[in-house]
Amino acid sequence: MDPLLHNPEITMGLELRNNLKAIYRGRLAQGHAVGSLEGWARSIAFASARIDAEVTTGTVAKHMQWIGIDIPESFITRVSAEVAAAKAADALQFDPQMIGEMVQLTAAEREEYRIRRLIEACDENQRERINRQRREKRGARPRSHSITATQPWVRDGYRCRRTWERNGKSPKVSQKRSTTKEIHKEEWCSTKVATNDGFSTKPATLGDCEDE
Repeated sequence: MDPLLHNPEITMGLELRNNLKAIYRGRLAQGHAVGSLEGWARSIAFASARIDAEVTTGTVAKHMQWIGIDIPESFITRVSAEVAAAKAADALQFDPQMIGEMVQLTAAEREEYRIRRLIEACDENQRERINRQRREKRGARPRSHSITATQPWVRDGYRCRRTWERNGKSPKVSQKRSTTKEIHKEEWCSTKVATNDGFSTKPATLGDCEDE
């Protein structure tokens, strides 16, 4: 294994890049606007500053290609030079809130794309952010991962959570109808009814079917 991967700065840069990829691919899949391309270029340059020894247009373009985003060369050239100069002067500040502003990450997206750190939501105030961080430290699960949000009973073939729980939270098993009575039910409960000429068979309505 490459010993450079044990460098905490590189590890953090790779995690930031993974987070950016998750946000970009998630928005793209859902047909949402990806946001400011200059902001994306700058955030990718920040990832490059942690991963690469030097920040250049080439390193930023490489990470941009890995994420899958296409950014005009003019943006890449400008932000690469700015971030490279700041890194050389040891004046580059990695602020998760600032990176969240660059890509306009919302709190809802942060939960949906499972961004755990390095990028904060741009629509949270300080109190909301502190409360969320406290909940995360206590091990609280995001609402988007709760049983109410994921609705596993629907996946298992049930429309009602209580029915799913009564059946041991197991997938619904379809049972083949075998008795004559059940077959008649499936065929809209064909029954014999009396007429002046004798007996004839006609389909009854669903309301005429007997429940077992």
